[in-house]
Amino acid sequence: MKRRLNLFIISLMALLVHSCQEEYFVDLKDVETALVVEGYISDKGGIQSIRLSYASKFQSVESPVYAYGANVILHVSDGTTWEFHPGWAGYYNLPADFLAEPGKTYTLEIQLTGFDGEPRVYQSIPQAMPSPVNIDDAYAEFSEELFFFYSTETDYVYQRYVPGTNAMVTASNTDGSPVRFRFESEMYLQYVIRYDGVIPSYDYCWIRRDVTDFAGSDINLFPNQQNSPTRIAFIPSIPFYMGHLGFPRYPYDGVRVIINRMFTLNEQGYKFHKDKNEQLGDNGQFFDPIASQVKGNIKCISHPDELVLGFFEVSSEITRPYLVNANEYYNILEVDLLDLNFDLIPRAGCKLDTLPDFWLP
Repeated sequence: MKRRLNLFIISLMALLVHSCQEEYFVDLKDVETALVVEGYISDKGGIQSIRLSYASKFQSVESPVYAYGANVILHVSDGTTWEFHPGWAGYYNLPADFLAEPGKTYTLEIQLTGFDGEPRVYQSIPQAMPSPVNIDDAYAEFSEELFFFYSTETDYVYQRYVPGTNAMVTASNTDGSPVRFRFESEMYLQYVIRYDGVIPSYDYCWIRRDVTDFAGSDINLFPNQQNSPTRIAFIPSIPFYMGHLGFPRYPYDGVRVIINRMFTLNEQGYKFHKDKNEQLGDNGQFFDPIASQVKGNIKCISHPDELVLGFFEVSSEITRPYLVNANEYYNILEVDLLDLNFDLIPRAGCKLDTLPDFWLP
């Protein structure tokens, strides 16, 4: 009897909650237009940029509005200043000879005229550049990953566990301080296309794609633990499943290279990316974080009540390409560091009847 009474109460509560649902349409016409600041500087050199735009309204299909005509200045703790030069699509670039240094502090300043015609001054919280972490080990382990794919024949979404390999790294700091970093990973693949004829010809082709999203997280999840393992990529063992990672379905050979870029973060930078990931990982639960909980480090000092979005990141950068050789049948798991600069290689291409200089056997 007690069991039936409990079931009745639960059913009644569910009915009451359901009956209280009411659609509510938010009036977004008066939502303020916030400046969005994106970008980072590092000790790697090369082209370093930030991007200025304005936030779009919720569910807007319009193209983003970029902020032009700004004066963007970088203040360094040693007293020097650097000016960004305007580029296309809201980008502002530092001079090519700029190189950030660990141990120094950097502050971003933006001078811009608002939509109301009034001048505005924005400034970041000073950001200290940390020293790069020590990458102690890179290794691989057999695994499998759950993928979802859509069938045009049945109009249904299927799930499948795909066998593959996890590419892993461990890192530490010599002084024992927290190991805070984020990373970006790309996968490099090769394939050969044969053209039949009296004398066959061959296209030697290569392609590179970002695969960070399939690593599960783009930050070190346990910063307070030295040498904690971090998965930087998942590599399907069967070439057919490369399509799940966004690659075209080509006849790839056995070469698998993971190009990993690791960005050492200060405490503010790590918190921003951690909060961002929690927001993007929204599971539809009642207490999921809301967007306003992701705090940036930019403020409008001329109009203190004005909302500003984004984050100015200062990080030291390490790029390492790993050749991963994995074969579960023969129990082979090998990871080798390559002495090859993939930044000098086009992201995709082919050479007819000629092996590229960077071709991997």
